[in-house]
Amino acid sequence: GGTPEKPVGLVWFGISFGGTTRAYRRAWPPLGRALVRDIATREALFLALRTVEGHAPEPQAERPFAADGGSRFR
Repeated sequence: GGTPEKPVGLVWFGISFGGTTRAYRRAWPPLGRALVRDIATREALFLALRTVEGHAPEPQAERPFAADGGSRFR
């Protein structure tokens, strides 16, 4: 089950390319773990492709990672 802070279907993506690191938040309805994982995998690949092509969407978190390089999202 989810919590208000981490609802079921919530996935964060992080990508670093060309010296820029960005984070993106996506939330899908509770479709089941396997389906959300499949959708998230496709979204990650699409995000990577768009980033490499120079068409990355605007980030949804300016500083998604802690200063020591670890993720703040656990």
